[in-house]
Amino acid sequence: MTESELNQRLSPIVATTLLFSLFGWLLLGLFTFSLSLHALLLTSLGALMACGRLLGIGIDELRDGLFQGIQDAIPALVIFLMIGVLMASFMLSGTVPSLLYYGLYLLSPEWFAPATLILCAVMSSATGTSWGTVATLGVALTGLGQVFGLSPALIAGAAIAGASFGDKMSPISDTTNLAALSSGTDLYRHIRSMSLTTMPTFLIAGGALTVIGYQSGEQILPPAAINTLSSTLEAEFNLSWLTLTPIAVMAYLAIRRIPAETTMFLTSAYAMALAMGLQGAQLTQVMAAIYDGTAFETGQAALDTLLSRGGMASMAWTLTLALIAVALGGVLRTLGVFEVLVTTLIKKLQSRGALVTTSTLGSTMGNALLTEPYIVIILTGQLFRDAYGLRRYDPALLSRSIEEGSTLTAALIPWTTTGIFYASTLGLSVLDYAPYAVLNWLNLIVGITFAWLGWGLIKDKPTTAVTRAPDI
Repeated sequence: MTESELNQRLSPIVATTLLFSLFGWLLLGLFTFSLSLHALLLTSLGALMACGRLLGIGIDELRDGLFQGIQDAIPALVIFLMIGVLMASFMLSGTVPSLLYYGLYLLSPEWFAPATLILCAVMSSATGTSWGTVATLGVALTGLGQVFGLSPALIAGAAIAGASFGDKMSPISDTTNLAALSSGTDLYRHIRSMSLTTMPTFLIAGGALTVIGYQSGEQILPPAAINTLSSTLEAEFNLSWLTLTPIAVMAYLAIRRIPAETTMFLTSAYAMALAMGLQGAQLTQVMAAIYDGTAFETGQAALDTLLSRGGMASMAWTLTLALIAVALGGVLRTLGVFEVLVTTLIKKLQSRGALVTTSTLGSTMGNALLTEPYIVIILTGQLFRDAYGLRRYDPALLSRSIEEGSTLTAALIPWTTTGIFYASTLGLSVLDYAPYAVLNWLNLIVGITFAWLGWGLIKDKPTTAVTRAPDI
């Protein structure tokens, strides 16, 4: 859709009014009336469809936009289901129990939060997936933190921050490759550009989590309680190095650039086979866990709660909410709200700091409107690429701002597919863990500040731009 066509359909004033009305309703419903997010998004969807009709948009076009939003998000929705299976398989195989067992002895409560940040950063960098990292290692560490008496929101925030680091910086991450492609820059130049703002932010986040975690370290689990838990795990599971191999399998498949859905399927299949061969699980138990998840009765209530999870059924809340959210994003894309606002702002920007600020915050706004980071990354790259080129700014600066505004902030918005997934998987609201996901919100601030100060810029000449990302 051309700029003139968008302006004929939706003026900047109308777009701004729709934006504030939508956010106002969502925030009022969440914080004042404590309404269901499902209900809020569904009523927002209906209201936007009605607004579209008032603006002269045909019902068929609005429906096409709605279904296109769902279609674009199908890979993410499939991953939702596969994550449920993966979680169940990692419980049955003894992978998560082994992580808990060894974590009881190797991780100190005082240093638990920064250790969680580092461990999840390493795993997500190796696998290229933040979702898989949070669903496996993040779940185990959050549960172990609770056993130690630490705040689950603190550990969940640290896990999400670490997982987001790898999702942003790993050369095998989908978002990393997509941001480079949509901005027209080389992948490794993009990563080098990001490192100039991300590494300082990572160190600051680690320091902050260390201080917070150390202050919470007084709630140390008594040795007797640790011995009881470890004995229970030893009695319930055959714990050995083999139980950790599913993590290695997932990392290997990710490094080989096997699609995420296939990687999770094959890893789950291997873990289920390990459950039958090593843990003595019956085939009927394994088949039931695929849909219903696991159910353990160890005699330790906290341990049972942690280990009894997963399965496709556990993702029903997540999946239904995501379906409504991406449908809403599809209608908003049809209306052109995001494009109208961004193109209006671009015309008034000249300085590097102003442009980076707008592309970064624009990506964040895109997350809030369109709900799916993949779409936002492509669309933002398309909208800002020429503006950066005309002003002779390095495209790696654009790609960095997109990742800081979209990849990282998606975890902080309750109705994005990422926020929905993390909240459902870890059993916490986004608002609970968001303050502790320091990297996710601080990196945005650091990136914008560096742009205004002229810091963190790559000095060498950019390589030839890669092919433009396809239109969506």
